[in-house]
Amino acid sequence: SMPVASAQVMEREEAYAGLQEVLSQQRANSKDVIVMGDFNAKAGQRSARLATPMESKSNDNTPLLEDLVIAHQLKSAAVCAKHATHEYTYRSRRVDGPKSVIDYILIGAGLSNSVRKYNVDTDDLAVDSDHQLLWTELQDFQKKSSSKPERIVESWKLSALDDEEVSAKYVEAMEANTESIAENRGPGDVEQLW
Repeated sequence: SMPVASAQVMEREEAYAGLQEVLSQQRANSKDVIVMGDFNAKAGQRSARLATPMESKSNDNTPLLEDLVIAHQLKSAAVCAKHATHEYTYRSRRVDGPKSVIDYILIGAGLSNSVRKYNVDTDDLAVDSDHQLLWTELQDFQKKSSSKPERIVESWKLSALDDEEVSAKYVEAMEANTESIAENRGPGDVEQLW
């Protein structure tokens, strides 16, 4: 998760600069890039690459996110998708609390024409978060032969999380992944890194 918009300017700029550096290294190899997560940026209607009908206002992280998407030729999956469901990606746990669009799936130029669907899953899942699950479906972006049917990338079976054993394995795997992130990035709060 990127720092919240009310965080110190330096903290926010350093976080986005770190992501810029990672993407610069990746883009040397490929334009087929997907970046997703909680960017804590309300894009509003300002940017054609990020625009969402759900959010009319921007915040202090908006210019940082706009710089990122322009520099790396990224677009929101919601903008690229042939079929998109637009919903708020964050909903406060308070009944009358704020809701906004601050989570994104950003698609590189090499994949932007491959986004078939984008959805914000508003069903209550067994995931303890005030953020909604985002998913996108990509079509096979390799050259297609006219004799072969279009192949769709396999999607996640979220209903499996209802099974306690599967849910426990998921939590264990996610904890292991976030611990490896923490080890690679140095000391820090794994929850904050997640």
